[in-house]
Amino acid sequence: MLKLNGKDIYLATLEREHCKKMWDDFEYDFEAMTEPLNIGHSHENADKWFDEIQDVQGNKHIRLGVFLLDGTVIGDVALQDIEWKNRCCTIGLGISRIKDRCKGYGTEAVKLILEYGFNNIGLERISANTLEQNKATQRVLEKLGFTLEGIEREAVYFAGRKWDRLNYAILREEFNRRITVKRRDIMLERCIMIFPEFSNMEVIDEIRERYDPLASHVRPHITLVFPFKSSIDSIQLKKHLEEVLASVNSFPLVLKGITQVNSFGNYLFLNIEKGKEEIVEIHRNLYTGILEQYFPQWLKKESYDPHMTVGKVESEEKYKTAIEKTREVTDVFETIVNKISVEIIDDNEDSMIEMEIGLK
Repeated sequence: MLKLNGKDIYLATLEREHCKKMWDDFEYDFEAMTEPLNIGHSHENADKWFDEIQDVQGNKHIRLGVFLLDGTVIGDVALQDIEWKNRCCTIGLGISRIKDRCKGYGTEAVKLILEYGFNNIGLERISANTLEQNKATQRVLEKLGFTLEGIEREAVYFAGRKWDRLNYAILREEFNRRITVKRRDIMLERCIMIFPEFSNMEVIDEIRERYDPLASHVRPHITLVFPFKSSIDSIQLKKHLEEVLASVNSFPLVLKGITQVNSFGNYLFLNIEKGKEEIVEIHRNLYTGILEQYFPQWLKKESYDPHMTVGKVESEEKYKTAIEKTREVTDVFETIVNKISVEIIDDNEDSMIEMEIGLK
């Protein structure tokens, strides 16, 4: 789980129940109206909002919950509409209850996600906008070093009148120069994988749903770099991958036959019939440079044998049954590998794609 620790609050990945609580708790301040009233705060819409978050998380948006130190969720903050090519985005913040506003929580949340955006994922510019009457947000932005770049006159109509929209922005060098930031090493757990797509993927999905406890957490995959925790930022990691993969062409991948492996647990592996040499070579080259120190100790004693895990069964009796059932699987799975993915793994073993590097 991505977690950014502050003094009075922390930011962390949102779960479905957090979204429902925020919508349950939301209070509209009629005495200090800062945005049009949203009347859609129902449990059904909270579910839809959570699903929408997951659809774009790590790609177009990075949305995190704002939590008190006792674990109570009080709002959310997001890097939105991320343009990775231009290294820029907008920022959004919401605190659910009136009693939790104007206490400094919003300022700390914005500061934490600015530091993450600028110093960990390589953004160069973050913008924000607010309405003219929202003095609290203006104070937060100006305190953190944002510059007022322009005013859209009478841009928004609500509460019976037109309001100006104020557009702010801050650059990476401005944030790091003007704000005294005690850099925290944000440790992320990552894994580098191939996520193949097959026309008969439903066969694999059915097997994993029955025998693989991680089926609901991560898609079918082949691991190239095993899970590792580091404070390597996204720019460094992307540069390393692009250098390693610069001369690697897309290649055919064929999987067939399920093998039992019980030397370190009761596993079921889907075997690679074609594409193994290419995968081994990519694996070997990825574990160089900045990733060399994360080469697993256990792998130094064994040779890397790429495969797709489709089952891990604790009970010996259930394992025997799984072996018998999967022997009946004769399907051939064919595709072309044309990209390599980096995922971030949270405390619940859920994964979020951080980046994808295409092959030639």
